[in-house]
Amino acid sequence: MPTSAGKEGLFSLQNVPPDDILVVSFIGYQPKKIGPQDTQADIIVALSPDATQLEDVAIVSTGYQQLPKERATGSFAQVDNQLLNRRVSTNLVDRLEGVVPGLLFNRNTYDASTGGNDISVRGTSSIHAARSPLVVVDGFPYEGNLSSINPNDIENITVLKDAAAASIWGVRSGNGVIVVSTKKGKRNKKTEVAFTTNVTVGNKPDLY
Repeated sequence: MPTSAGKEGLFSLQNVPPDDILVVSFIGYQPKKIGPQDTQADIIVALSPDATQLEDVAIVSTGYQQLPKERATGSFAQVDNQLLNRRVSTNLVDRLEGVVPGLLFNRNTYDASTGGNDISVRGTSSIHAARSPLVVVDGFPYEGNLSSINPNDIENITVLKDAAAASIWGVRSGNGVIVVSTKKGKRNKKTEVAFTTNVTVGNKPDLY
């Protein structure tokens, strides 16, 4: 005898056999069974979140809000902490190179030859105006050099590639948006300590 709850969570069942078991379920929560002795009067059912299902939902950060992956519009690429740490480097730009599709690192330009970062999303978007994408760190535009951000402090990076980002960041998103989310503490979670080390192995030098 299935039924569904309304927007306020209220439901009712009539003519239920005395030996039946009530099962209440919802997406993202653990189902709960209620015995026959507890279904004879009004009851309040509280479900517990199912952590294994909630962790499977991919979250995309636009810099303004976080959305489930299926609700995010436009073209984007996401780099999580595990993918970011595959390449050993103290420079964030070096870790992103060759990892994000559509993120181009221009080497034969004046900015690149003078030690800067000439980065473009999906090629050149303007001839005379600035071509660098907008960098957003924890919801705020970042005007500094992308290389000065400590890669060990980053939780994930989302690259917004098309005009869908213009509804959030306006004309500044014409060259794409690089959204950087740093690591933060979480409520009701134990303290975690992360340690990162690099080891380089080389040949023994010939002193003679």
